[in-house]
Amino acid sequence: MKNIYVILGHKLKKNSKITKTLKERLDKSIKIYKKGDIIIVCGGNNARVQHTEAYVMKKYLIKEGNIPTFSILTENKSLSTEENIINLSKIISGENFKKFSIITSDSHIPKVKKIIKKYKLNDKYNIKYISS
Repeated sequence: MKNIYVILGHKLKKNSKITKTLKERLDKSIKIYKKGDIIIVCGGNNARVQHTEAYVMKKYLIKEGNIPTFSILTENKSLSTEENIINLSKIISGENFKKFSIITSDSHIPKVKKIIKKYKLNDKYNIKYISS
């Protein structure tokens, strides 16, 4: 059974480069990814730079993790964690996934859990949290 990993974004630097926090999240996903898994990268352009977080994240996973492009889905509209979760729920529902894991920073997990609870996603899906 394939695993579904969701990587929450982190505001990019002014030069569209990833932060240390985002690199840790991406590296964690590369470490646990196995052939056939699906990764969903989440993040819009809240830094108002050249690319969205999702675009830069996908490029990093392909280059640094040798993850095939067809294994990576993007959510590139959100500008906040709450918008990440709202937009993610549409992707998860559309793909008919029943369970997934969210990869984010340890200090970010409580906020994410609160938003997941607010939108009652725990009622619909089996969600696991993985700290980067």
